[in-house]
Amino acid sequence: MLEHFKYMPVLRYRTQERKALTETAFKDTICPLIEIVTAKPRANSKTEIIETIVSELGQFNTNFFLDIPLYLNLHTSTKKPVQEFIGEAKAKDPDFKLEFLTDSRLVSLKQIVPVISYDPNEVIFHKNSITSQEKVLRKFYDTVAFRVFPEKVDEALKEISSILKNGDVIIYEIDVSTAPNGSAAKLNYPKIFNVNSDIRYKTVLIRPFVPNDLTNTKLVNGSIISQIDNSLRDDYSSLGFDAFGDYTSIKKDELTDGGSISPGYIMYTTKQNVCYGFKGDKNKLVSFETKIAPSVITSLAWSHYSEVHHSNCMGCKKISEIVSAKRSGKSQGEWKGYSVAHYLQSMVDFL
Repeated sequence: MLEHFKYMPVLRYRTQERKALTETAFKDTICPLIEIVTAKPRANSKTEIIETIVSELGQFNTNFFLDIPLYLNLHTSTKKPVQEFIGEAKAKDPDFKLEFLTDSRLVSLKQIVPVISYDPNEVIFHKNSITSQEKVLRKFYDTVAFRVFPEKVDEALKEISSILKNGDVIIYEIDVSTAPNGSAAKLNYPKIFNVNSDIRYKTVLIRPFVPNDLTNTKLVNGSIISQIDNSLRDDYSSLGFDAFGDYTSIKKDELTDGGSISPGYIMYTTKQNVCYGFKGDKNKLVSFETKIAPSVITSLAWSHYSEVHHSNCMGCKKISEIVSAKRSGKSQGEWKGYSVAHYLQSMVDFL
């Protein structure tokens, strides 16, 4: 199924992203990269995250890439379940990750493609770590993906070159501050394309497009967010890659606690390939219902989509229900999920 895929959305496997994921009918042009960041689906849950993965992803026919993101920096403000899970993964790398990915319940899901990655923030590259992980995973999976970053890219690709197999995938991820068409980014592209000329493998370029310093208070209601650059959607092929990826319409953040109540919503439009911002009143959750929802459904961005999209898109359906007072719209977290769901459905329609 990987021969047709063009888009790889990166989704942290958390409540709102999971809702958006499970409510989207993917085509074989889209293969999500799921990042596991906690041991359980909810802090008070008795269910292991693997059981939830099997239950939710097992219903799909599309492929899913699975990774434990070692790149996450942990702070005292990091959400406790994330700190515990990722902290243990870092401390026991690569054994922790290998034990997770080779769990028989996951292996039984034929849709799963395991991702071998490393922590780009570490000063020292752990030689032979990629090779040792691949050796173990090949016993359970025919196809493997390798996720590399500008940091330590040469060391990583050197190891990958001798273990790469036909059908494997190399994922190259750049930062939101790096322009995909810029000279700095392009320096490493030939390295990705020429890892092993005897092997036929897929290449994916990932770049988050929502800046980390963009806050809801900076949004201008109903206006295009000029700080967002999603040009990769249209340029990935001319840059030489087989597919592109992003973190949908949300930030690649470090999953920390805190932050004030600041109602806002980001809505993507396929037609213009831009995002529109909508803003409520700070510290007033009710403004999601009184200001944001009415503004969204009367906006230019909303008008770019057909009624078919609005009925298929979980995010659009929920917003319509809020406007018609059929559901509450006061959950800041749920609005993030609506944004993700709308972006995913937009890509399903577009691709």
